[in-house]
Amino acid sequence: VDSSRALAKVRPPEIRNNVIPFAPRRAFGAVARAIVRAVSPREDGRLEPWTSSGEWQECASAGWGREGRPASRVPNFDDDICDLSLPRSSETYARAMATAAPGARRSQAIPTTTSIVEDHGSYASSCGYCDREGPTSKSHGMHAHVCSVEDYQSLLDRGWRRSGRWMYRPHLNDTCCPPYTIRLDACAFAPTKSQRKVEKRWRQYLDGELDDDGKRVAVDDRDEDDSKRADEPSASSASFESTANPSGDREKTHLEKTRSADATPKAKRLTKRVFEIREAPSAFDEEEYRLWRRYQASVHGDDEGSLGKSSYRRFLVDTPLRLRQAPVREPEDDEEQGGWVEWAGYAATEQKRKENDAGETDAETRTVRAPSNGFGSFHHQYRVDGRLVAVGVVDVLPKCLSSKYFFWEPSFAWASLGKLGALREIEWVKNASKTCASLRYYYLGYYIHECPKMRYKAEYRPSELKCAVTGKWTTLDDPDVVRRLEGGSFAPLRAPEAAGDDDRDEPKKKDAEKTKIRLGEDEVNAKREEDVVSVARDVLVGMAAGGQILQVAPFSLARQGPLGGPAGATLARRIETWRRATGDAGDAIVYLVDLERVAPEVVADGGDSGGASDESASDASDASDASSEGAMGAS
Repeated sequence: VDSSRALAKVRPPEIRNNVIPFAPRRAFGAVARAIVRAVSPREDGRLEPWTSSGEWQECASAGWGREGRPASRVPNFDDDICDLSLPRSSETYARAMATAAPGARRSQAIPTTTSIVEDHGSYASSCGYCDREGPTSKSHGMHAHVCSVEDYQSLLDRGWRRSGRWMYRPHLNDTCCPPYTIRLDACAFAPTKSQRKVEKRWRQYLDGELDDDGKRVAVDDRDEDDSKRADEPSASSASFESTANPSGDREKTHLEKTRSADATPKAKRLTKRVFEIREAPSAFDEEEYRLWRRYQASVHGDDEGSLGKSSYRRFLVDTPLRLRQAPVREPEDDEEQGGWVEWAGYAATEQKRKENDAGETDAETRTVRAPSNGFGSFHHQYRVDGRLVAVGVVDVLPKCLSSKYFFWEPSFAWASLGKLGALREIEWVKNASKTCASLRYYYLGYYIHECPKMRYKAEYRPSELKCAVTGKWTTLDDPDVVRRLEGGSFAPLRAPEAAGDDDRDEPKKKDAEKTKIRLGEDEVNAKREEDVVSVARDVLVGMAAGGQILQVAPFSLARQGPLGGPAGATLARRIETWRRATGDAGDAIVYLVDLERVAPEVVADGGDSGGASDESASDASDASDASSEGAMGAS
């Protein structure tokens, strides 16, 4: 940026002495490759960060990127990813800018956060929920470099789930054990008797009535008298106030029987314990890692020696979600998208989409406030007297808290910490909904009715399952839904919305047959290709080479340049499949394409005549290594 604050040049840091090294690069990981670090000269010759959104507006009005973005949605460099990152040479940059003509972007505003993914398409693997042999579990997968919380919420509601940065959605109608997305309305939740029993037992432990093995301890008579007079929970268990129960005669009798059997020679006074839940953004923690290893070895029978830090990071620490304290767009009604699995007798998804689009208006976008610690990925540490006994890994999104994983100290198996953690997370949602009105759901992951390990999720009522055919949420308490789940085969969870649905698809099928006869096979295939292109044309494609994004443009524009020819036609089919899988979220996600793999001739012709110093090349290598789990650096 020159002295007038105008953008003068965009380039890699070729001369380290003249440009501030990007120190936070390793902290940002792969995201750093898509961020333009703007700097300006000072009188003393040094450089300073340039992050003013007002100055970015001056830059945008001069024709730099993000054409068509309303002034109110202009990003701050500290808050958003830019659409273009640093090209490797001035020639490459000039060519990219010449291709991306002003006004080429779609008319609607690009979200204030940008999601970038690499699509891997369909794949098959062995199933972890049944004993069938071979790759019987089939899914669609993609690697997410970065994802906004709004986009991930939309993907969750369309059947997606994440493991680290890997996102996947099972092919429900073509997999051995179809898993359905399950959620709970936390504000309508009422604990069952068994769930209250878990809370009561934990309260007794905190009050000192149970030892670390869950056994009753002998108490001084004065403590027993005090417990009978206590009407309020102790300070050590303040978070369990709503589930505290006063002692009764039956409890007293049980206590006396236990004392007679387990009494020690010398009784002691009760010592209350301090229980707290600490919330922190997802990051590696050595104490958590050691607890996870003990849990996996004891509960799941894994070889503790094979549970390395890299596996732990990939599974429970790495996340594409960016922490966000600012308000976000109010979530739309996900049921309006319809389903994503076509089924005989049900209205086609495309028909529903056209009907919904016809009724759309340009209503003002409303926002919702973030909860106290913001949106993103967090770890909840459960501590007793400072000792870590459990960890909950969660994603906080505009509509929900999504429970990703929960692990606990094996010696506390008697305390049912898994159930206790779910109850605490439900309570968290209830409290958060007071600040963020749209955040009222608790997502428990996937539900497989025929899998005994997953049946416990149905105990949290009222739970709902997402029907992949109709796109509607269906209550799990409905006997008709349970009947449809039995047997383990995929089926719609709801009946057609109207009797006319059966008839609505029949004319379409007949018309398709008549068209095929009239036009012939070749013309039908050509029409099919046109449909593919029509779906893919508006998808934002990020063209990358050398580990950097060179240009972001609609696919229709990219077809006129680097992605023309046979490679573009093949890519169009892949993009169409991905776009249908991601639903409305695909409108705002950048579909990353590695030009070196898809169109190597374009990269070869472009060259790097500007060159970079050996130091700069080393830096680029380091950045690539830091994000080696991305699809561009891994299989």
